[in-house]
Amino acid sequence: MVSLAELWEGASVTGELNSLKRIVFPRSIDGGQVDSVTAAINSSRYPLVPVVVCSLPASGWKGVLRNVPKHNRLEGSLESKSLGIGVFRNENVKARRLVLLGLKYPGNTGTIIRCAVQSNLFSSVIFVGMKPSNDDVNWYSLQNAPLINIDRFENVQDFLEAVPKESTMTAVELSPRSLDLYSIEARSVLKKKDSFLVLGAEDTGTPVEILERCQELIEIPSMSASINVSCAFAAVLSVMHIADRS
Repeated sequence: MVSLAELWEGASVTGELNSLKRIVFPRSIDGGQVDSVTAAINSSRYPLVPVVVCSLPASGWKGVLRNVPKHNRLEGSLESKSLGIGVFRNENVKARRLVLLGLKYPGNTGTIIRCAVQSNLFSSVIFVGMKPSNDDVNWYSLQNAPLINIDRFENVQDFLEAVPKESTMTAVELSPRSLDLYSIEARSVLKKKDSFLVLGAEDTGTPVEILERCQELIEIPSMSASINVSCAFAAVLSVMHIADRS
């Protein structure tokens, strides 16, 4: 059995540890073991600060690893039967954050998280006014949830107080001031890195307080007044990829 120190040293690559990393523990591990593992890693030659810890889903370590986009994997990443250390990088991520406001259907939430992880365009997902369990999020995202930071806020006010004043916020919402998603102007907005992209609830949309904070709104041209939120996110992602390559 390889020791923790040997595992971490083997999975670490000099110069690669300034990007997003995650440590995935099995469900059976207790708090004391987590503390011991964390201390051992942070006292090693390649410390990880801050340490990001999440629970291994029921599908096991390989269920998580298979979801890491291949171009983000490091060749030195290793695993053992008792501990999985996933070391991967998001070179394209520059603090883009995805905000989900009051989504009610876990299938939509899971699909959106799965797309966000595989797009490699976001550093985190933020739940506002949502209380899905970690197990539900893991299940509906097909085990992609452990691969991205998920922050939670009880309400809109708490979220707005935590948003840096200099950050750009954009919501996908029908409004007279909304930009056409496929316009050059919208592409320019979506290209910004230090930004928040907001998706409102399936039935009530985006709260007025959020709309007032948004510098820009974007709408998807269609023959319907309503598009499924996960489908809308997929459309926005396609334009974001184009914007990043232009």
